[in-house]
Parts: sequence; structure tokens; C-alpha cells
Amino acid sequence: MDEKVVTSTDVQTAVMQLLRDSSVPSYLSGKILRAGMRNQDSRDEDLTVSVTALDAEQRQGGFVRLTAYIPHLSEVPDLRRCAEVERLLTDWATGLSAEGTGDYLFRLASGVSSLVSPDRPESLVTARLSFKIAR
Repeated sequence: MDEKVVTSTDVQTAVMQLLRDSSVPSYLSGKILRAGMRNQDSRDEDLTVSVTALDAEQRQGGFVRLTAYIPHLSEVPDLRRCAEVERLLTDWATGLSAEGTGDYLFRLASGVSSLVSPDRPESLVTARLSFKIAR
């Protein structure tokens, strides 16, 4: 039997669907998007998904980065909101189970953290997930 080799788009689509099927979208003012598809002028709390590594081993695995964009209050970072979104993404990621993720086994690879964007008046809340194909 031939094993299906997944692409980064396959993984990205799976993560986006898991996010859309969760309570995460109801807590953010923006959309869940593929990395690179966010409107540069957006002032919404968008969440982007990117696959940052994908290996070609027999049991494929890799890493996914989630980035939530949190607009500043005037020129000041909204630290309270960043902390809320950090908790939201941490709880979502640690709650992923093999029963609910289909062909993928996800886990939180590093703690969720925030940083100020060097380019725009917004903060970036990032989460890094690792995954393996479940077969």
C-alpha cells in the first residue's frame, strides 16, 4: 500500500480547519488566513497559519507557526489583549487530541509568546506546533 505524502498546503489546510472548527474565531475580530494572504492594511485581529518545516521521512512531520496580529491601542501595545490571545492559543493547542485531528498528531512545540512588530503598530502573538502524520 502506498503511503500518502502530504504537502505543506495539506498541513496548512488541516490546521486552518481545526482552528475554524474551534472557539478561536469567536475570540478574534479578524480572519484565519494562510500566511502571506493577510491584507497589509488590516486593523483586525487576524490569525495566519504557515508551515515552517516539513520533512520527507517515512512518517512525515514538521512545524507550523500561528501568528495572531493584535493592533496597538493608539501607539501603545495592548498587553492585556496579547495575554488573552496567548492563553487562547495555548489552551487550543494543548487541547488538540489524536481523536480530533485526523491524520495528524499535533503538540505545542514551544510556549506561546508576544512581540512588537518592527513594521506596524501591532503586536504579534506566535505559537509553534510540531506535528507527525498519524499512521
